[in-house]
Amino acid sequence: MGLKLVTAATAKPVTLDQVKAQAGIESSDWDTLLGLYLDAATQMVEEWCSGSLCAQVWELVLPCFPETITLDRGPVTSVQTITYSKPDGTTATLAVSDYLTDLTTYPAAILPALDHAWPATQAVPEAVTVRFATGFADVPAAIKLAITITAAAWFATREIGNLPAGVMQMLEPWRQGWVFA
Repeated sequence: MGLKLVTAATAKPVTLDQVKAQAGIESSDWDTLLGLYLDAATQMVEEWCSGSLCAQVWELVLPCFPETITLDRGPVTSVQTITYSKPDGTTATLAVSDYLTDLTTYPAAILPALDHAWPATQAVPEAVTVRFATGFADVPAAIKLAITITAAAWFATREIGNLPAGVMQMLEPWRQGWVFA
């Protein structure tokens, strides 16, 4: 049960050249190491914010349908499928008309459509699977800057630790909930 990454991001929110500019590096001698710091900073920011910066696909697996399905990894751009194990053990897919989505709030929510109820499921630990897409269409500048500052600071000290001073404050609006433009 829980969240599972299905398709990782293929794009990066910040380029290596942006980190090199922040760190004051012109040579390509440190590109491999800087790339590792960039990847680690991106991962730390995503985890700190509990979100996806670039396009990713996730699955949420549940033992049954709750009253409201909440998607705690955001920003959610779409719900791709909702599948479930019927009481007889066969798998079915809900029609889009069977549920409503609210993707503009955090966490995103999925509810049965008006005058609908969730179907019965088989009593198994992984009865319901919600596949959904996440990521910003355009990563906000404050998040990009936070990653750039973090990667450059770690490179300067050759240590990975907490997010640098000021970075957490920059990220605070995205930690508590997703802000949409």
